[in-house]
Amino acid sequence: MPRYFRYLLCLSMLWLSLAHGAEVLTQFDTDASIEVDNNEMLVILSVSKDGSNATQISQEVLSKLTSAVERSKKHADIERKIGQISTTPAWGPNGKTKQWSAQAELQLVSTNLNALSRLASELTDVLQINQVSYRVSASKVALTEKKLLSDLAANFQRKAHDLTDAFGFSRHEIKSLNFSQQNQNMPVMRMAMATPRAMADGAVPVAIPQESGKTTLSLRMSAQIGLWP
Repeated sequence: MPRYFRYLLCLSMLWLSLAHGAEVLTQFDTDASIEVDNNEMLVILSVSKDGSNATQISQEVLSKLTSAVERSKKHADIERKIGQISTTPAWGPNGKTKQWSAQAELQLVSTNLNALSRLASELTDVLQINQVSYRVSASKVALTEKKLLSDLAANFQRKAHDLTDAFGFSRHEIKSLNFSQQNQNMPVMRMAMATPRAMADGAVPVAIPQESGKTTLSLRMSAQIGLWP
């Protein structure tokens, strides 16, 4: 059925309900958004080694990973998580070769952006930086949600009252509410992998540039209300 005729049918049913004094059900969406500064940093580092001796390259990778973990423990406000650790055979055109590849990953997260940016830079003597990204911390999201709910409630009440008045109803009643959240994050910064190198004596590691950006936190509500003559 064409949209125009569906619209006329809805209006006809609406006025018919009004004429008989019956409740009319309708549904609409309401949105609220807030742009906030990203206050949490995630850095993913990794180390890899290729060679013909699987045990040897695995031990080298684990040694570097352990060193990085121990150094990160000096920072109480930096969370750490070991990612994937694997040693796998290398494959060539004719199947498995005599070469092996060992990899390990370390993830660091903190709201102390200065400390984490410096630590990640220092760890490049044993690990490579794979990815740097910024986001809103869970605690900040929770605080922001209170403001979002308040704005959403105000927007809903305004729409519901406008709808009630526009069609000549006397009151409205909430039947159901459904919520969904959508966050629009800033793009992830991916770093080119490089082989770790020992720093020259007295050299000061260059901290990762801090451009944390912003995230738009959005909350949508789908509401069904009953309208009464």
